[in-house]
Amino acid sequence: HHLSRRGDFKITLLDKSTSLLPKPAATDQDDEIHPGVATSSSFAWLNANDKSPLSYMQLNQLGMEMWHRHDLLKKYPAWSGALLRKETQNTCEKNSRYVCIGPLDYGDAKCLEPGIDWKENSEQSSEFYFYPEEGFVEPTEVVKGLRLSAQRNGVDFIGGAEIASLIRNEHGNVSGVEYTAASGSTNIIRATADVVIIACGASSASQELGRLLLAKQPGALTYVSSGSYLKHPQTRIFVDTINQTHMLRRSDGTLVVGGGKLIVGGSEGSDADNDSPINNILDKSSKDENDSAIGKGMIAAAIKSVSPDELDSFMEHCFENDDDSNFRVTKANRPISADGLPVVGLVEQGLYVAVTHSGITLAPLIGELASYEIEDSLNVHISEQVLGQESYGFQILEAYRPTRFK
Repeated sequence: HHLSRRGDFKITLLDKSTSLLPKPAATDQDDEIHPGVATSSSFAWLNANDKSPLSYMQLNQLGMEMWHRHDLLKKYPAWSGALLRKETQNTCEKNSRYVCIGPLDYGDAKCLEPGIDWKENSEQSSEFYFYPEEGFVEPTEVVKGLRLSAQRNGVDFIGGAEIASLIRNEHGNVSGVEYTAASGSTNIIRATADVVIIACGASSASQELGRLLLAKQPGALTYVSSGSYLKHPQTRIFVDTINQTHMLRRSDGTLVVGGGKLIVGGSEGSDADNDSPINNILDKSSKDENDSAIGKGMIAAAIKSVSPDELDSFMEHCFENDDDSNFRVTKANRPISADGLPVVGLVEQGLYVAVTHSGITLAPLIGELASYEIEDSLNVHISEQVLGQESYGFQILEAYRPTRFK
């Protein structure tokens, strides 16, 4: 999207999904698109709290500011604020960099979020913190808006594409890709380009794209259609760091429930607990656990400590009637690098990468900065020596260059 607004470029987007754009003359009911594997499984929480190091936290704050200012994207966020439950010994960072209200007790939490049935557990010493500047988006709607805007700017979308290999010129520089255009097809198509941009999340680790070093961090979300069970709608994002559950309600009323440690990116993303309950559930799901069992397990885990009023009766209905029709589950590997930080910049001449978690918070900022750097790379040859010194482009991105893994 950002690159399509920067100049008279011929841009082609290759994606293995086939539902990239709404069908012509589609109605609201049949204009669904596939936003991407990780994006479709994103909690889509716009935040910067508890992110480290400080430079990464500040990068996320700039990302949040971009959501406020971006001409196209500023209409999408719901700036609801986020309520976090933490162990009592945790302290809220009190400084001018980020607004945090707390510690708060259960009474305060009930006032801030009456749409949740608080199940106070006297055995667990905890307190609450409220972050009023945070919010969330509906990621599918955002991706749809960006793609339609890019299409109007002349971007060509090719779905069902599987990358076979990178093309190199006589100097050894990347000069395009070879790909197949249909599932199971062996017909190789060559597409030459001045620059190839890798922005495909966890798939960026594929051998065909240079094997970017990414950690295995599975994630899952359960989406509950409230229906007749709705009593008092939840209005805030809620994250329980003790019981490892998180919830928010999107604008259409869907309750999004996540389980396991919520990975926020940054240095803590590199040492996340691979033995956490959600990871064990997802590893098992590939063998003998179906989506229904995963969804019910995640909802049941949320109910143990805190629950929107309608969730208890919803689960009773599901178990009594063996009814899975009102919820669905999405699963994906998060695109997290080996050190937990974003990966943005030239891998080598002709090959640019943009992979990050947090992806939703940082998307508008990295998209804008990367578009400038990509344009500059077309006008100025950047040597391997310069790439190794990480001394090109924007200084704010220097800590996130892919050459740090070489």
